Amino acid sequence: SRLMKSQQTLTTAQQERLLRCRAQGFAATGDLRSAIELYEQLLRRRPKDTPLLRTLATLCLQCATTECLEKAKTYWRLLENRALPGSPDWMQSRYHVAECCFKLRQFELCRKLLSVARLLYGLPKDKTLRRKFQQLETAAEAATHPPNR
Repeated sequence: SRLMKSQQTLTTAQQERLLRCRAQGFAATGDLRSAIELYEQLLRRRPKDTPLLRTLATLCLQCATTECLEKAKTYWRLLENRALPGSPDWMQSRYHVAECCFKLRQFELCRKLLSVARLLYGLPKDKTLRRKFQQLETAAEAATHPPNR
């Protein structure tokens, strides 16, 4: 397209803005794979951009294919590693890593991630996140140790 041809004449900042706008457009119309692809291009240019990484991790989690969930797990781990352990951002990232594990049927790992977080830092202070954390813990426990029939 003409837009792609004229992209070479843009400054780096303009190219990144165009990539971001296109990615947002794809995300808004539900084409998550295309959005993820463009956000990954942006992330290669700006690997330290934490808000960009959070957007990408969220989209991969929404995409929910096995491939997307594996990517989401990796991205949420990176966010977890960037956050202060035990902080609200860390707790949210840890929850999402565990959520990815659960959706990937890695129930034992999900349970361990949540129980270690609880042991070291207690439950999240945020009420909504605390409830989600407890629900996921219960579901992972049930999946790991199903009741005898």
